[in-house]
Amino acid sequence: MTDRPTPQHCRTWLDAYGTHLPDWPPEQRALATATFADPDCRAVWDQAVMLDEALDAWQVAPPPATLAARIEASAPQQTRRRLLLPLLAAADALSGAVVGSVAAAAITPPAHHADDPANTVFGTIDGASE
Repeated sequence: MTDRPTPQHCRTWLDAYGTHLPDWPPEQRALATATFADPDCRAVWDQAVMLDEALDAWQVAPPPATLAARIEASAPQQTRRRLLLPLLAAADALSGAVVGSVAAAAITPPAHHADDPANTVFGTIDGASE
């Protein structure tokens, strides 16, 4: 068995660490620098660099501005209705909370209890009833 890394070792390293040697672990970087001097390993390196450059140059065209409108228009009506129902339920709950808050705020103690701070709408604070 040989101690010299094979081209397969180089492929494994390049898959793991990429072609930017400063990103490699220091112990692997020193070994790779010596290994890539070998013509077979250098060919693996060159292929990986070409692939990285091609991927870096790859540009995806932005989607057309009308894409979202087309997707929404093609959605089935049932999907739209399914999205609307939770919003209506939330609005219903919120309106109930608002009405309940307004009603609780509108309740005032009867006039004959208004001047005694121990009296509330629900009875007296000390627990005595009239």
